[in-house]
Amino acid sequence: MIAWDEKTGNRLGIALTLRNMALIYDRHLGDPEKALEAYNRSVKIFRETGNEKYLEQLQER
Repeated sequence: MIAWDEKTGNRLGIALTLRNMALIYDRHLGDPEKALEAYNRSVKIFRETGNEKYLEQLQER
């Protein structure tokens, strides 16, 4: 999924996938290190693209 989004320049898609990966790593796979890495990457993209809605959702969780 990320490969397709990178190929097509869909930065929002990349950030959403990373956000979902962070949740899976944290809640289902018990890997907080990978969860934090994916989370930080998603936050960076959301900030760069001005997607405040998604940043607010992340803060709520």
